[in-house]
Amino acid sequence: MIAGFRLKLSILTWLSFAMAACDRNDPDVQNDADIIIVGAGLAGLSAAIDAASNGAEVLVVDMNSVFGGHGIQSGGVAIVGTPMQAEMGYEDTPDQAHSDWMEWTIDGDAEWTRYYVEHSRELIYDWLTGLGVRFDRVIPSHGNSVPRFHMTYRRGLNLTRPLYIEALRFSNIRFRWNSLAEQLEKRDGRVAGVVVKDLRLDKQVELNSRSVILATGGFQSNIALVKQNWRDDLPKPELIFSMSGQNSRGSGLRMAEAAGAALVHLDRQYNGYAALPNVLGLDEERGFVSGSSRTIWVNNEGRRFVTETGVDRDVFPVVMQQTPPGYWRIFDDAAKGSFRINSPHFVSADAIDHEKILRTVIDNPAVTSKAQTLRELAEIIGLPGTELEETVRTYNALVARGESTAVNGMLPEGSPPAFQIETPPFYAMRVYPMANKSAGGIAIDTQARALDAEGNPVPGLYAAGEVTGSAGMNGVNGLDGMFTGPAILTGRVAGRSSTADLAHDQDWSPTVFTRQDGIDTESEPAIEDNLRIPDLHADDLRAMLQKTRDGYWHFEQVHQLVLERDYQCTQCHSERVPFGPVSTRSQQLSQAQTCDACHLAPAGTLDPTASHARAP
Repeated sequence: MIAGFRLKLSILTWLSFAMAACDRNDPDVQNDADIIIVGAGLAGLSAAIDAASNGAEVLVVDMNSVFGGHGIQSGGVAIVGTPMQAEMGYEDTPDQAHSDWMEWTIDGDAEWTRYYVEHSRELIYDWLTGLGVRFDRVIPSHGNSVPRFHMTYRRGLNLTRPLYIEALRFSNIRFRWNSLAEQLEKRDGRVAGVVVKDLRLDKQVELNSRSVILATGGFQSNIALVKQNWRDDLPKPELIFSMSGQNSRGSGLRMAEAAGAALVHLDRQYNGYAALPNVLGLDEERGFVSGSSRTIWVNNEGRRFVTETGVDRDVFPVVMQQTPPGYWRIFDDAAKGSFRINSPHFVSADAIDHEKILRTVIDNPAVTSKAQTLRELAEIIGLPGTELEETVRTYNALVARGESTAVNGMLPEGSPPAFQIETPPFYAMRVYPMANKSAGGIAIDTQARALDAEGNPVPGLYAAGEVTGSAGMNGVNGLDGMFTGPAILTGRVAGRSSTADLAHDQDWSPTVFTRQDGIDTESEPAIEDNLRIPDLHADDLRAMLQKTRDGYWHFEQVHQLVLERDYQCTQCHSERVPFGPVSTRSQQLSQAQTCDACHLAPAGTLDPTASHARAP
């Protein structure tokens, strides 16, 4: 039997989904594709390209109207033995990486980790750079004896977009957007399709195939599931806010389990301790991060309880053991300009938009309290004033003497702090635990085949990326770049394995496909038709956005930003990006270039999230 925590669905719920996934023995069913891939993030796009390259007809379905998933927020990839490392003087080997990672993760999947360290150079670095991905630096990160965290130039957009553009070049890859996968279909004992709900038309559609790859991401935006599967050795927080992707709801787990797959290690969650509550009009379970390296952290007793720059895996349990879990950030007026913000609901440029940071965070009384003295501040937030004053006085004295500010022997990462808290007014910000990434999920073998509770493959079902908990490679302690990297690698494995499986079918033959470099061969609508600017003013757009519509989440997010920043329509729309739905591959390619307006991090910036904003 496969060990591990299973998703705690009720018996009635499980039976209802199991009945929906019963066999369909209709021999006359026409397939919509050879392989259906659910999810257009890093794992799904990688799987699509490899499957199509081997002759499969591929249909990618996604509940959003755009590509990218949570990967659009990513920063980089862990890769072993690259030319960049060599050029920077770093000697790296698969054996050293395997030793480092197995020690850090404690019980990461040894077989998948071995495969990863031996193939990440070829299957990730060489492949991505060949598609135009640019890595601009390699930085140290915890769990690594040499730097392996390859940062993508201006962050996640330039990691995900080249994959999408490559997928558009294949004539045998199609996309179906705004389609929520609800259940897997079986035929002759084999997973052979998906029932989706067209969110904009509000109707169900059956899509048939020879096999299915689930690349639906994790479940950290489903707070109920996060709490159901909380690790037993830590208190379960009453308040925890999601910093995961908008659609990381665990739908792939539910569908896979109903089709007979096992779920493992769902209590392994790469969660953090830097969330601020919903004050931005988001849904009640979503938060955002605002971090600064110029704050000290105190508990409800007004005392520092942890080394603020300690190693994440050591800091997280200490934060969770506070009553209640969480802490207060204390800082002064000299530090307020050091904050950065990050959230799936923020665009990359927001990270250093100081006006927005002040308005959203520092000058927002729902987030930050302010007073002219520390004692007044303590009274406002309900802390003992004498303790808070003594805590700050002690901290300032340590910094002035150049002594360590470590708490309880917890060593800091990086240089010791050089700031003091002495310039009024003084500020306090309540910070909560955050749900971030899933390190457990669908059980798979090294061919990315979904496995049942006895370890046998579920015929026709494959899984890749975070829905598998990154194939278990992160163990109980995650690594930087080891969610993006495994998404790409397991996606490629799933694409290849599922296509190799097709070759065993006597009635299947590879598709003869074309690969178009320029994607300019399709006929386009007349330019004058595309250039017609609708008679839509800011008030009209504002009225349109008053009511949330299913299937329009991305549209609403984008156009809220248009109003906020007073963008002109022609900043994104052109003769190739019409004001209505795009239809051709050339239009889709052109539309992908408009993502720069929101998702391209400002040039010259590092990680938009400041220190202490990482998950452990």
